[in-house]
Amino acid sequence: MNKPRHGAIITFLVCFLVFPAILLADETLTITTYYPSPYGSYNYLQTDKLGVGDNNGDSSLTSADVPTNSGDVWIKGNVGIGTTSPGAHIETWGNTNGFPTTSLSANEAGLRVSGGGTNAILDFGSKGAGPASGWIQARNRNDYTLDYSLLLNPNGGNVGIGSTNPGYGLEVDGTVGISQANATYIITSSSTSGYTTTFTMDNTGFRISQNSGSRDIRIVANTGGVTLAAGATAWAAISDERLKDILTPLDNGVEKLKGLRTIYYKLKSDASGTRRVGLIAQDVQKVLPEAVSVDADGYLRLRYTELIPPIIKAIQEQQDIIQAQQLKINGLKARLDKLEGKQIQAGK
Repeated sequence: MNKPRHGAIITFLVCFLVFPAILLADETLTITTYYPSPYGSYNYLQTDKLGVGDNNGDSSLTSADVPTNSGDVWIKGNVGIGTTSPGAHIETWGNTNGFPTTSLSANEAGLRVSGGGTNAILDFGSKGAGPASGWIQARNRNDYTLDYSLLLNPNGGNVGIGSTNPGYGLEVDGTVGISQANATYIITSSSTSGYTTTFTMDNTGFRISQNSGSRDIRIVANTGGVTLAAGATAWAAISDERLKDILTPLDNGVEKLKGLRTIYYKLKSDASGTRRVGLIAQDVQKVLPEAVSVDADGYLRLRYTELIPPIIKAIQEQQDIIQAQQLKINGLKARLDKLEGKQIQAGK
């Protein structure tokens, strides 16, 4: 009873698909089916090139709506894989909604790019909650525990995150965070083989280290900065006279220092109440404003190392006083010795 119906369907589809191909002459459409095929489906559909929709916008289906190259497909509109309502030219829905796992049965990727005959694959997916995010994972198609490197612009070019016009190899417009137990960031020099600088932060603090016994670590701010020489235990500041225009000598070191309050204190924001020792920035600002700066929140910051010159000057001034007093003492002592000598002579 169903044979005439199936035959009519097949006849209609063959006429619908094959007749335009005959008119176009340069197209070939082959349909193979096995009767009775249920619901009019076919074993496979083969064509040299395929155009779907009015691609050139002339409101008619002509050879201009078919790709030029053999094996190409030209589609007007969106294509959905796993979805009936694609919102982009190509939209794919994965089998699961989550992050990539190590289970081969999970198949959570929405899109996969394969390395041809290799086992290297690049999976794309998304997670809808907790929080919603998208992901990219390079791995082995037969073993999801084998992760591969992900390369961005391996031949050159810049990468921007939050930036539409990156000017560097990696430019981030926003905050960069490294979240792990022992966060480590390593910079390797391309011009000096094997030379690296490492930034590490763990529960003991933040460290900067490098693997060379002959190179310095420098922190430069505009024309100033400090250097930690190889093997050194303290920072060195730029102080070469050839780099300076000397304005005036520093004087009145004692006067500048004697009004400063030296105190023990604790920071109000320090819940541990750690006892500290220091000065008050407002006191220093009155006598040595060059050592005080104002931060973005309006609070005063004190550069303690810039108090060293007035301390040295105060010591020099006090030393001058001591030497002058010593000369007086020596003179008084000489006079006293002379008087005592006269008295001894008179007593004889």
